[in-house]
Amino acid sequence: MKKIILAALLCVTSTLYIGYSVVFANNEFVYDSIMCQQNEEMLIERKANIHMKNEVINGLITNYRNGFDISRKERHVLERIVEAEAGGENISGKLLVANVVLNRVESKDFPNSVSKVVFAHSGGTYQFSPVANGRYYSVKVSKETKNAVRRALSGEDNSGGALYFAARRYADPGNMSWFDRCLDYLFSYGCHEFYDK
Repeated sequence: MKKIILAALLCVTSTLYIGYSVVFANNEFVYDSIMCQQNEEMLIERKANIHMKNEVINGLITNYRNGFDISRKERHVLERIVEAEAGGENISGKLLVANVVLNRVESKDFPNSVSKVVFAHSGGTYQFSPVANGRYYSVKVSKETKNAVRRALSGEDNSGGALYFAARRYADPGNMSWFDRCLDYLFSYGCHEFYDK
């Protein structure tokens, strides 16, 4: 009798797991389909030379630029670094971090892909502390972070051209000294300060 109950329980559990896997796979497919449709709409807007006006959102001037067409893998890298760096921030704070990474991708002074920017290091020092301390690899990306990344990739830019950011209260004083000496302070938002060269 115990064997029959155990066999029935295993069948039900397997069915639930397979059903969950199919639903999860379908959700990933639906998400990718929506992203593809949004990218197509952005391309149509670009071809028609449609531009949205700048506006102020959460006290930040938000500009609209051409969107970014990146691979799914690159999008996941961007989502993870935004979650690791700004998981406790509101959506504007997350959008800021995403845009700093994208600003670097566009800058001649940095690598030209999201992955290369996020994993860049010099002399053993990584550009993004969550990569160095491993937090990048352990975060669970929230829906809000995915939304912020989607908005940044579609061209919504609230960064004012910032190429650097730091959380002064958590940063090494030596690193912050370099920020203060070598970079131009732009503004603060949430727990981050934003800079340009």
